[in-house]
Amino acid sequence: MLIILYLFSLAICYDDPIHTSIIYGDSDQGYYYVNIFVGEHKQKQSLILDTASSITTFPCVDCKSCGTHIDSFYNYKNSLTHKQVKCDQIIGEKQCEKCLNNRCSFQISYAEGSRLAGYFLQDWLIMGDEFENLNQSDEIVKLEQVLSVIGCTTLETNLFFTQKANGIMGLSPKTNTEFSFPNYIDDLYEKEKGKEFQKMFSICIGRKDGYMTIGQYDFNRHQNNSQYYKVKYNHETDVYKINVNSIKIDNRIIADHNLINLGQGAFIDSGSTLAYGSPKLSEKLTEQFNCQNENCPDLQYLEGLNCYQYIPEKHENFSNFASYFPTYQFELDNNFTFNWKPINYLILAVNTSDRYCFPLAVIPGASRMILGQVWMRNWDIGFNKQTQEILFVENNCSNYKVNHQFTEEDIILLEQQSLKKNNGRRVYKDLNLKEKYNTFSETLYAFVMIVLIIFLYYLFSYLLKLKKKYGKYQTIQEISSQE
Repeated sequence: MLIILYLFSLAICYDDPIHTSIIYGDSDQGYYYVNIFVGEHKQKQSLILDTASSITTFPCVDCKSCGTHIDSFYNYKNSLTHKQVKCDQIIGEKQCEKCLNNRCSFQISYAEGSRLAGYFLQDWLIMGDEFENLNQSDEIVKLEQVLSVIGCTTLETNLFFTQKANGIMGLSPKTNTEFSFPNYIDDLYEKEKGKEFQKMFSICIGRKDGYMTIGQYDFNRHQNNSQYYKVKYNHETDVYKINVNSIKIDNRIIADHNLINLGQGAFIDSGSTLAYGSPKLSEKLTEQFNCQNENCPDLQYLEGLNCYQYIPEKHENFSNFASYFPTYQFELDNNFTFNWKPINYLILAVNTSDRYCFPLAVIPGASRMILGQVWMRNWDIGFNKQTQEILFVENNCSNYKVNHQFTEEDIILLEQQSLKKNNGRRVYKDLNLKEKYNTFSETLYAFVMIVLIIFLYYLFSYLLKLKKKYGKYQTIQEISSQE
């Protein structure tokens, strides 16, 4: 009886349109990732969040050309729930187009030279670190997991080979179209729609770690009196392209619409470490990166970036040091100004622990502006594929609702230590993922459950007395008629 009530209460707790997961990493190590659990035995895979890719893929046990990563390779042989994606099979809006050895296969090349190749499978996926220690047979796991298409990587080159995270989670707007199979977000939507669940995910990354939500914003994580903004993205492209009307400093235009939106325009890419622009745009923005204080150190050029040395004894603290530099105002649609603050955009130079740089680099090839991780820091950015909108709310993504409230200086110190170790693992952990309800809701729920248990206890006691008296259970109507 109590077991049934316990499972029932858990089901209610998890019957929530919001799915939340911890994001690990930082821009100084080059990426942010989440943990996802795959197959019959919930094999953990660490996946880089990539809003400019459409495929979710990670190495399988039969990969002969893959690097060494955080987690063991996915062993589909130990998961009886896996299925091969067959040649010409249709899943969602996508039909398999390429076959190799009678398996639906893929091969992807990236601009910087990295390449991935492999084949597609289907298996059960579940995301959220709170599920790691639960068994596959647990009712909650059965309720939350979805059957999804995954890439089984058999070849990695360059950055994919050397990175610590196992693979990537493709989150582009073109998943579940004729161009790409559905991803985890699409599959969750098909399962949850009708429960206030939207085809939406949000990414909130800080200088260290962060969180990701699926289904809608987790408003409990936002600060009181938060301001929410939204702009449309161009649904005709395979990236989240937004219109940037101008970039200003102190309300003075330093880059106009034509320069910013030249070529392919501006788009948000969580898989890119830095921000990138055309040579002329990069020059315009970089020349404004000037230290404005009598305690400013000398300008240095490191790895093609403009940098300054942070000296705690001279600059008091990192927040004070950051205040020496300008805030870049991105004027977007709907009269929304995205403030790119130095406390967020300053990034450690490679192989240093005290040189902070302006993270804008020149991108070769076609003109475009890539708004990478450093642009996204400390904004909870929602990607709503139903309404084709990008949502913004400023938030403290690093240390909001963690077990210990870190100060900005704590985060900077951890960031420096992480870069020295260069092992891709998190430094601190445990965002309170289960705190999805406010105190009143939790108290009300506990009260209702106690009343329900007491009621059921007396009901069963009453029925047992009737059984002893009449030798069998009677219906409610029979009992009422006798009374």
